[in-house]
Order: sequence, then structure tokens, then C-alpha cells
Amino acid sequence: MKKIVFLFALLLAGCSSKMPDTSMTLTRDSFMHSAILDNPERIVLNDVLDPANMKVMCDSLLVINNQPSNEYLVEIYSLNNMLPIVKMVTRGSGPKDMLSCAVDISSNVTNDFLLQDAERKEMLLVNLDTLLNQGELNYKDRFRYSPEVLQNGSILPLDNNRYVADNMWYVDNPKYSNGVEHRLSIFQKNSDSGLGISNFKYFTAQVIGDGIFFNHSDGNIWAIDQHRDYIRIYDDTLGLVRTIQGPDFIEPVYELKNTNAPIRFVSFSGDRTYEAYSDFFVTKSHIYIVYNGLSINEKDGLSHSEVFVFGLDGIPVSRFQMDRYIYSISVDTAEEYLYCLSPDSFSESTTLFKYKM
Repeated sequence: MKKIVFLFALLLAGCSSKMPDTSMTLTRDSFMHSAILDNPERIVLNDVLDPANMKVMCDSLLVINNQPSNEYLVEIYSLNNMLPIVKMVTRGSGPKDMLSCAVDISSNVTNDFLLQDAERKEMLLVNLDTLLNQGELNYKDRFRYSPEVLQNGSILPLDNNRYVADNMWYVDNPKYSNGVEHRLSIFQKNSDSGLGISNFKYFTAQVIGDGIFFNHSDGNIWAIDQHRDYIRIYDDTLGLVRTIQGPDFIEPVYELKNTNAPIRFVSFSGDRTYEAYSDFFVTKSHIYIVYNGLSINEKDGLSHSEVFVFGLDGIPVSRFQMDRYIYSISVDTAEEYLYCLSPDSFSESTTLFKYKM
């Protein structure tokens, strides 16, 4: 009997030694390298007025996401001569039109990227080379997403039939729970459960949100929390593989907002906004994530951002302290330059800056 117990204890010890580390506390000292990035080059496009977003692709192309008031919602410029190459996507209901357009470019590993039409609740998968060759909107895939999906979070296609997104009715506070257990779910394309505002007690979309993307090296799904300094890593079935928490351990405080709406709105206490991770960009070797770590209201100034760089194995590699607030990034293929969007204040228009790393 003693021999059996001893063998069972050895078996348990062997299994526990192979268990993966599922959580990590991140500090600024966790990164092997730290540097200050300042004195950037300002990139000026005279014909572009206050774009919603800009991303660099193929090192020499700038994809511009214009505001809804512009004639064209998407433009592609050459960074070599700062001249437009193609302008496309007008507002409308035609086959080459969109009612609204948000450009989602998050990697230089592929020339595919996403366009989101929030008014139609549609996602379009497009290819840069095809857009340049044909000079108009053509897509590889187009699907309608569920009204239960959080629109200001990421929507990540999994395969021909499914995608991953935030549940709009989830909140990480049991006091305001709608009975939705998971912040992320796998949804079926072009499918709708039929659930609506009358099925839930609280409107929680203002206090949640994640940037969601694939790690191309292992197929895992990363979700960076917009309001808390949490990174959650899942497998392709949304089984939790690992969490990375820190460096500031942001804990938002919630309250109910007084409105005349037929549902109770959950907001951040004191009309504050908690901003943790705001953007990401994936290269062949690294994952770049913008961290702001802010608890702000419109009377506060914007503090300087940081960019955290992780290896594809999830190990912290570099931390860049920026000389300004930034909210959107892209990286060249050689990983020599970091392109950042920044407003100097809440009221000023967006500017593109190029930093040498």
C-alpha cells in the first residue's frame, strides 16, 4: 500500500511540474530593455484633413481612414512622395460603398486587413494588393456580425463560419451582471440570437472592450483590455492559456448613470475614463502594445504613453517611454521605425509621427 501511495505522489509531482504558468505579474522591470523615444519626424500630408486613423503598410504605403464627412473613406498614399495612389469607398448603399468605415490594420505579417461598417454591422476582409491593382473596393470575405457584439472592440475572423468578439452585455463586476459569463465568445457569421435590450438589465458597453488578435506563431488569441491593465491569452477555443496583469493594477469603479433610457446604464464613477491598452501591432518577431494607464476626465491633460514589446512567446522584451500621448501604432518590417498617431490635446487634430527605435 505504501508503494502505491508513493508512486501516486510521484505521478502528481511529475504532472504538476509540467503545468504551464497561467498567470504573470508585469512590472516595468520585467522588460529586458527600456528606452525613451523622442524627437520624432512629423509626417505631413497637405491634402489630408484630420483623419480618423492612419497605418503604414509595406514600409512605403500609408492607409488612411478618413472621417465620415470626407468624400472618400479610405485613401492610400505613398510615403515616398506623399501623394495619393488611390481613393475609394464612398458613403452609400451601392456594392462599392459603405455606410461607415473603420480600418483595422494590426500586422505587417500579411497584406490582408479588415474594414468595419458599424451601421450595417458588417465586416469586410480586404487585401492591399487587390485594392491597389483594381483601384476600388473588392473584398475576400464579407459577413454580418451579431448585435450582441461590442462595436468598439475588435472583431476577429476565425474561419469561414466563425469570429471572436467581445460580448456587449458582459461586465467584470457581479453587482451589474447581466448573467453573461464570458467577456469573449465565438460567434457564427451572419447569425443573430434575437436577444436585444429588453433581455438585459444593464447596458455595460461603455465600460468593457478588448483589442483582439492572433499570435501567428502559435495560433493563440490575445485580448488586451481597454480599461484595465490585463492581457489575456486564449487558445482557439477560447480556453484561457495565460493572463498578464500590471504594471499599475488599474481597478475601475462603476456606477449607474441617471438616464431616461429603458435600461440602466453602467458607467465609470465620476464621469472618468480608464484607458489601459489602446492599440497593438504584430510583426514577424514581436507584439507591440500601446499602454496609457490613464484614469482621466476631459479636464485632465494627456500623459505620455508607453509601448510594451513582447516576444511571440509572451516574454516582455522592450519598453519604450514615449514623449507624448499616442493611441495608434504601426511598425516597419525591419522593426526600425515606430509610426504613431497623436493629438496634442483633446481638441487638436491627429498627427502622424515617425520614431527611430
